[in-house]
Amino acid sequence: MIKNLLGDEGDLSDSQLATVVQKLDEVLWVSTVTPQLGRDIVNIVADILVSNSDLTAVANEILSITDSIGDQMDFPEESLNVTVPSLALSMINVDPEQFQGLTFGVSSFSTGLVPETYVNKTFLSQPCDGTVASISLPQSLHNFFPQGNKKKRVQFHFYGIQELFKVPV
Repeated sequence: MIKNLLGDEGDLSDSQLATVVQKLDEVLWVSTVTPQLGRDIVNIVADILVSNSDLTAVANEILSITDSIGDQMDFPEESLNVTVPSLALSMINVDPEQFQGLTFGVSSFSTGLVPETYVNKTFLSQPCDGTVASISLPQSLHNFFPQGNKKKRVQFHFYGIQELFKVPV
């Protein structure tokens, strides 16, 4: 239903956009987020991002949805990347005892295209040549991971759409 609405109309009214975002949030609350479901939701979010719809009223909810996907996604591998046009999510399950730092980056990006991302499992004090965006997390971050059985995950999100970060006027 959501995909059809986006595909048929492309641009959503404020009320349609609010409804779509609310439904995506509800799906995250009632579902186990598998990699496929996560990819499907990220694709819908990407469609919203590249539409001509006014994102101002739902920007925080969109950011919260992508964050929830990264927190809740259930995958057995050490890492998982989801990249779609104008949006990339990288999730790494970490072992605090073996954590040597992490560097996430986007090496190539053009509006409307899938960003090229990389993950380096060490701390890099300088970004790689030609990097569009990056963040490096030092080894000392392991001191701040949750204690106990709670999963330890680090996420990197890249949004190729500035409208999510505009201050409402």
